[in-house]
Amino acid sequence: MMGRWDATEILSGAAGRHAARAGGVKASDRLRTNGLKLAGASKGHCPLVLFRLGLSIPLVVFTSNLLAKLMDRYPAIICVGAAILGKVGGGMIMTDRLVEEVFQPPRWLTHAVEGWLALGVILVAFGWRRTRRSANH
Repeated sequence: MMGRWDATEILSGAAGRHAARAGGVKASDRLRTNGLKLAGASKGHCPLVLFRLGLSIPLVVFTSNLLAKLMDRYPAIICVGAAILGKVGGGMIMTDRLVEEVFQPPRWLTHAVEGWLALGVILVAFGWRRTRRSANH
């Protein structure tokens, strides 16, 4: 009979690194954090934790491999991802508590900053790519 256990004992350190190496995923910290979240949601029920880990780790590995292949085939995905990161970064800056309290930016300015940062990230990436190409030739 399986009893309750402390998730940090089982899912810390070596278990997360071993799962990451076995699955080919380099982000063992992310997997360990994911495992701890799953363990917390399972409230110490070991078979449920093992089932959830057994399901989530292959899913992460499969989707990361699929995304890598898609990015190789369709490089525009990288630009879309960069634009999303720029937009989210702009949103985080403009909705920060300090920025809202001090500057009280209007909604249109928040959207403008998000758009400019999304475009800026893409332009910096293209400039960096062009610089690397000219340095290699």
